Parts: sequence; C-alpha cells; structure tokens
Amino acid sequence: MRPVHRVSTALVALVVCAMGQSPPIGASRPTVPARAPRIDPAPASIRIATQPFNVSKSVNATFGIVPPSAVTLTRADLVEVRLHRRVASRESLRTIADGLAIPSIIDRHTVRVSSVTRDAAGRLSFVVPISTNDEARSLVIPYDGIYPVSIALIDGVSGEELASALTFINRRSIATTTIDVKASVVVNLRTAPSLGFDGVVTVTDELRTEVTRLTSFLAQVPGPVTVVLQPEAISALAQSPVPEDALLFVTLRQQLAGRAITAATFAAVDPALLAALDLEDEYIEQLRLGTAVLSRHLPGVPVRSDTLFVTTALDRPAIALLRKAGVTNIIVAPGARQSTESEARPAVLSHPSGPNNEFISLVSADPTAAEAIATAGPSPVATAYRIAAELLAERDDLVAAGVAPESIRIVVTSPSGVIPDSGVMNIVVRALSSSPGLDMIDLTNRQFVGASHPATVFQPTIEDPGNARRAGLVAARREMQAVMSMVTEDDPRRQIWEHMLAIGASESSADPREWVSALRSALRQVRESVVVNMPSDITLSSRSTSILLQIRNDSDAQLLIRLRLSSAKLALTDPVRLVELPPRALTQVEIPATTRTNGRFPIIARIITPEGALEVVPAISITARFTAITGLGQLVSISLLLVLLAWWWSFRRKTQTSDQVAPVADSGLR
Repeated sequence: MRPVHRVSTALVALVVCAMGQSPPIGASRPTVPARAPRIDPAPASIRIATQPFNVSKSVNATFGIVPPSAVTLTRADLVEVRLHRRVASRESLRTIADGLAIPSIIDRHTVRVSSVTRDAAGRLSFVVPISTNDEARSLVIPYDGIYPVSIALIDGVSGEELASALTFINRRSIATTTIDVKASVVVNLRTAPSLGFDGVVTVTDELRTEVTRLTSFLAQVPGPVTVVLQPEAISALAQSPVPEDALLFVTLRQQLAGRAITAATFAAVDPALLAALDLEDEYIEQLRLGTAVLSRHLPGVPVRSDTLFVTTALDRPAIALLRKAGVTNIIVAPGARQSTESEARPAVLSHPSGPNNEFISLVSADPTAAEAIATAGPSPVATAYRIAAELLAERDDLVAAGVAPESIRIVVTSPSGVIPDSGVMNIVVRALSSSPGLDMIDLTNRQFVGASHPATVFQPTIEDPGNARRAGLVAARREMQAVMSMVTEDDPRRQIWEHMLAIGASESSADPREWVSALRSALRQVRESVVVNMPSDITLSSRSTSILLQIRNDSDAQLLIRLRLSSAKLALTDPVRLVELPPRALTQVEIPATTRTNGRFPIIARIITPEGALEVVPAISITARFTAITGLGQLVSISLLLVLLAWWWSFRRKTQTSDQVAPVADSGLR
C-alpha cells in the first residue's frame, strides 16, 4: 500500500505545480493534503513519555508519546491504543515484551492526530478513557491482572502502521486484593575514592552528582527505602570546605531523617576475597571503621550493623566471615548470587546452606529487573513499567504457587545499587508503591528466617586470591598501627592512614596496591623524620658516668619513640624509656651508667615505635673506652708500688754502705 500512496501523492503535487496557482477562494480543498513521502519508521519506534500504570477504577488517562523523527505526521493520521489479553505469568509477559509473541487485541481506542496536543519538543499528548465497568467509548479493562498495551501511529489514508510501542498496565482492584507481599527498593551511594594518594580529600563532580541524584530520589519517594551509603563518600562530603558541598550534605541529612541505613565497609570490600586471603580480621576492621564513620557524620541516623548489601560474588567462606562479623541480614545483589544453587526463586527469603546459617537471612534482588535498570534504552518510561509489570507478575506467580506471602520479598535495585540517570528506578518505585498487593518496607529491619525456609548453596568463587596482596595488606596494617603509636591521639594523619588502608583493601579503585604503597610511603616519612646525633666512639672518664644521646625530630608534629640502650659491660639505669620529641627540635637524653670493666666495649642504641617494636632508626653501635683503675686493682697497684719503693730504698742503702766500707779497706792494705 505504501508505494501506491507515494506515487499518488507525487502525481497530485505535479498537477498542483503545473497549474502554477493556488485554488480559488471558496473552492473546496483536497480531503488529504499533499505531503512529502514517508520514510519507514526507525527501529527505536515510539518513545513513551507518560502513561498510567496502576488502574483501580474508571479514569481518563493521559498518554504522552514522542514519534520517531523519521515519521512525518499529518492531521489525518491516527493514534491507536490497543488493549491486549492479560498475561498469564511472568514468563508469558517476557515473551510478549521481547516480541516473541503477540497477544490478541481485546479492545482499542483511536484518536486523530488533529485532536491531540503537540508541544515544542514534538511530544503528543492525548486522553484515553479507561473503564473497569464496560462503559461505552472507552478502553475496557474488565478483570484484575497485567495487560499489554500497544500504541500505534496509523496512516490516515492507507491504514498502514507507521510506528508502535509496547507497554503494560496493571489493573488491580483494591477491594479484591487481600494478600499483601513485601517489596523494597535498594539504593546505594557509591563512587570512586575522593581521598588522594597525598592524603588530601577532594570532592569529585561524580560524588556531587550521585548525592544530588540520591537526595532527589529520596525526596520523591517518601515511603520506605533501603539506603546504603559508602562511608568514604560521606566522610569526603562532610569534611569538604566548599559551601556548596556543605549545603548538599545538609540536604542529604534532611532526606535521611527518619530512615535507617545498612552497615558498610569504609570502601567497597569483597568479603570472599578477604576470606580467601585469610584476612578475616581485616574485613571486620573495615566494617567497624565504616560503621564508625557513618555514625560520626550522620548522628541520629541508625546504622544497622547486622544488615549488609553485597554486590560481589559470595561463597561459603565469605558467608562464614559475615557471620563472624555479626551480619545476619544479607541483601544480595544479582552479582552476589553467582555460582549458587537455591531451592527457591530469588524473590523468596532463604538462608545459606550449612551449619549455623539457618538464621542468616538472604534477601535477593531481582536479577532481570537489575539488568533492565542498568541497560535502559531510549524509552525509560516503557522500560520502567515493564520492570514494574514483571515484578508484579512475579508476585502473582508466587502467590498462585502457594508460597507463604510472609516469605516473599520483591526487591528491585540496579546491579550496584547506584541510581542511574535514566530515571527508570524512580518510575519503578512510584509504580510499585502505588500498587495494591505490595507493602513497601525497609530491609534494614531484620528479616526473620529459620530452618524451614529454603537454603541457598554457595559454591567456591575464588581460585587464586593472590598471596602477594595479602602480604602487602598485613605489612601495611602492622606498620600503620606501629607508627600510629608515635603520634598523638588527635593527629589528623591517623584518620587519613586508616582511610588509605581501607581503600587499599577494597575494590573501589583500579589498583588497590597503589593505595597500600602510598600509605607505606607516608608512614616511612614519619619514621625518617627522627634523626640521632651520636659519635661512633666515646671515652668514659669515670666508673659512674652518663651516656648522652641527641635525637632530632624534623617533622612538624610531636612524636613519641621508645629508646632501648644495652651493653654487656655497663650497668644502665632505666635503659628502656619513652621519649617525647617536640616538633622541629633537638632532644638530649641522658642515661646514667656504671662501668663493670676497663677496655673497649660496644653500646647498642635502638629507637623503635612505642607499640609494635618497629624500627624507627637503624640500630646504632657505639664503641666506649674506659681506662681508669678501680677497686682491687688500685690496692694491688699501690701494694706493688710500696714493695717497689721498699726494694729500691733497701737497694740504695746497701749501695751507700758498700761505698763507705770500700775506702777503709783500701787504706788498711796500704
């Protein structure tokens, strides 16, 4: 039909051009005005801008659509709204939505383009009467259920379909819906780290955008929402000196009033990885740090330490680690269910398999919904209502299958929980919140399970955890704790170092090892600011003396070190002591000593951290020399000297006597 129409249109145009003049005034105009030939509609088809979703009574519903740019409409063209047979299950809904089946049309309503409203952006708006009571000239939806609705643009002359779009409507009577099941939406504030390698925090535009999006979302959804916040992001925003950031943080706190938030590690940490690395205590410390940061910056907002949102793949060691950390309520993103086997569908409460796990609740987000949110196409409204329709169909399937309503949890989120800029999640939540049969809840409240609930089996997920990373984290933690004992409790570097190590243990940066290296470099600078001035050789002048050391602190902060002096030939008074080093100053330390012997002997001076015994300065060896004669040696020496003097005196007298006798003898001989 379309080629014939194009030819006829061209002939009419030629005739008009040949006449070279307009029709005379008062002459009848052609019924169908001349126009350029149409182009086949683009694959994107119609984009739906507005539509009703939940219908519980007769209503005049407003639809808004944006035709494909390749389609040129005339006033004679038609907009046709077709109501299809309701879906039987979620599987049938997906088959229809994916274009694999076309359900039969049970009613339709047609509007001429000449009677619709068109705005400057080219959006068409029109009203469709929807009836639940078989009213005339309306689109009749007779029974409860989810109905496919297609909207088509029809050529007013040929009747050819120019473009179309598919969406869904939920007909749900409040009076007949007596079974409520619980549902929730999970939103997560998560961005790349704002802390730099140099320890300076810089709030990024990405963080500002994400916080703005979150506050806007919470403002539009006054009902229960499960909120997850990255402590690193909250810490950065709370400490920013930029006035706009301070205002944004105040707005966020206002939107969090009356809400609770889940626990979270300071930065996103993979529990399965740290469990495989045998770093359970490190994970628990990161969870403790994250909870402390949230509590410090968001006073009055309860942090549920037993509830955690997990986006990375879990396995049995990870579950054991979370149990050890006190987590009993796990909200599982689709990515965390990799390599799992479950006795029930994701929307049913379960617990991990294995001993001691029967009271740990697993609340799983819908994987199909998460993927659709992440990959929303050019028509976010249609995508959102398809997601909402699928989740409601899931609810109906589970209730029809006899699953206890109290065991059902319809959970919607993106793969990471981050709110996309498409607006899809906002529309989904509004649709679910106003749908009869769903009770929106906050999952930070404990979800009770027991042995009677289905079990989920987690398989191993990490084959090679990378022991080099483990060694780096262990060494960095030990070094950080040791150097922390050198600085005062209020030193701001303590917090910076903790945060750097937390990012180094997380998966929130491209290469976490860079953060570990940056941290260890900062810690090394602190130790290198301590310098000892001491000669390599000293002479001790007496038996009781003192060893003098000069220690310089080249940093701008007060430091505390532990000094250990040892020598086998010296009796030292208080040889192990804590020494405070004022900033940019030289400190002289005097240690009383008593020599035990003469000669040359070594003295070893060690300067270490107050805790952890980490070497601050390489061990210093000093050679001491002592030549004084003391004690018994003096007595013996004096005695020998007296004997020597007595012998000399005796020898001298004998010599003098012999000299006097010799002359007398000589005279007698004469």
